[in-house]
Amino acid sequence: MPVSSALQLAPVAPKLVSSNAGGTDTDPSWSPRGDGTIVFARDSSAQPSQLFTENVSDPSGATPVFGSPTGFIDSEPVFDPTNPNHIVFVRVVGMHDHIFSYDLSTHTLTDLSAQGRNDGPANDASPSFALVRGVERIIFQSDRACGAMQLYSMTEQGTDQEPVFR
Repeated sequence: MPVSSALQLAPVAPKLVSSNAGGTDTDPSWSPRGDGTIVFARDSSAQPSQLFTENVSDPSGATPVFGSPTGFIDSEPVFDPTNPNHIVFVRVVGMHDHIFSYDLSTHTLTDLSAQGRNDGPANDASPSFALVRGVERIIFQSDRACGAMQLYSMTEQGTDQEPVFR
């Protein structure tokens, strides 16, 4: 008798959950509601990357997060795991990537990168949520200190920005 055996799973065909003919859909994040809603970035030849939400049961029902094109390049959206009305995402401002917060119910937009950046322009990217010492924080990467990407954390309001590793 073999010491270990591989678990045999039946293959499952992937399901298309977005419909963007001629474009690209990337960076999906599931809503903590558990209702099949995702937020994602959509690129097309007609406009820069914009954020959309949709329920994956209806791939043709994508709705722009911002009612009309913003003129900005938005990407890397992430739902707050404790608040289904709150997302963070990356927006190109000038020549630099900033992390923004957006409340889907109040339509409040906040540049979180600008809250803690006192040392000039930098690129902030790849936001995610984590519990740090029992408090929810946004973890992200930034090249603000030395030109190389390092990990930072900040509050949901963009304050108390600090390196993860000191």
